[in-house]
Amino acid sequence: MEKLPIAVLLIEDDHIDALLVRETLADLADVPVTVTHVTRLREGLRHLREAHCDVVLLDLGLPDSQGLNTLITLREQAPWVPIVVLTGLDDERVGVSAVQQGGQDYLVKGEVDGKVLVRALRYAMERQRLEELLTHWTAEFARSNQELEEFAATVSRSVKVPLRRLCRHTASLLKDYGDTLDPEGRARLKTLKHLTRGIDTLIDSLLEYARVRQIDLTLDEVDLGTVVAEVVESLAISLQEVGIEVDVATALPTVRGDQVRVGYIFRNLLINAIQCHDKPHKRVEIGCLNALPPNRHQCGDSLASRAHPSYVLYVRDHGIGIEQRYFDQLFHTFARPQARALDGGLGMGLIIVKKIVEGHGGRLWIESTPGESTTFYFTLG
Repeated sequence: MEKLPIAVLLIEDDHIDALLVRETLADLADVPVTVTHVTRLREGLRHLREAHCDVVLLDLGLPDSQGLNTLITLREQAPWVPIVVLTGLDDERVGVSAVQQGGQDYLVKGEVDGKVLVRALRYAMERQRLEELLTHWTAEFARSNQELEEFAATVSRSVKVPLRRLCRHTASLLKDYGDTLDPEGRARLKTLKHLTRGIDTLIDSLLEYARVRQIDLTLDEVDLGTVVAEVVESLAISLQEVGIEVDVATALPTVRGDQVRVGYIFRNLLINAIQCHDKPHKRVEIGCLNALPPNRHQCGDSLASRAHPSYVLYVRDHGIGIEQRYFDQLFHTFARPQARALDGGLGMGLIIVKKIVEGHGGRLWIESTPGESTTFYFTLG
């Protein structure tokens, strides 16, 4: 298979060094290379505007530009072309700085043979191609995320209005005509009310999931005691309906985080606890530890090599519990263990909680005894 020629632009003011580069490349008969030589940065920029070029060999010391500014100027005006820096100094700091400023590689004059030089040129071209692909797909991913969020918001507005009307009508039927219905009729209306609220919560979760696929956190000092109090107050009606007592077991600290997102963590873990209680005396504990509990099962990376975080927060319910074989399924999109499917949900809340925790640089894990209790532990970095 015939190899495609490499079009090289050599920007070098020293004619002897330029001649050595030409001769080095000419010695490789199996690799077709065309070299265009200029001695000024402005001449190189003109050539890049007017002709095709695969890769640039750039000397940093030119009559019209010196040092890393030469590379920076070239990158700014011709960001599409890969650049290999030529330096007369065997100084690793110069090379590292050149790569940090956008150069694909650096070579010391007089210390490379033809094969090394061609390999550096080809690698520079391939890295540039991969960087362009990465930039393209990053932009596509961002666009897709934006479209998903806009779609989710549109669906939310279109569905939530009639859904909330249905919920209000159901509540009115229970209030105005509940006494005229037999026990089965009242139970069915209560079930309908519960299901409409569940769908409303699910829509909120789907919308939030679309938003947190790329979490943009606003970090500040967060008083967890205040956050938890506000969350409990916002869920007061739901907690009262099912008769759940929330016990903040310890004084909660102030941490650094995104206050809105941290509130969402506690809210979703509380909602999860509400849905999974089956005991006559219903109680949920919220607390804070200063060390990791033993026998933990973490969802995600191992904590074995990490130092213990300053604060380990937890939400514990005394409900139906979860078998250990279902732990990982809790945090997979739309995967929900049979034991947790009693409320008919898709488990989006826990998936979002995990994403928010990880967005803070923290970890989330679970301990549970079937039929007794479930505890979600998490850190915030």
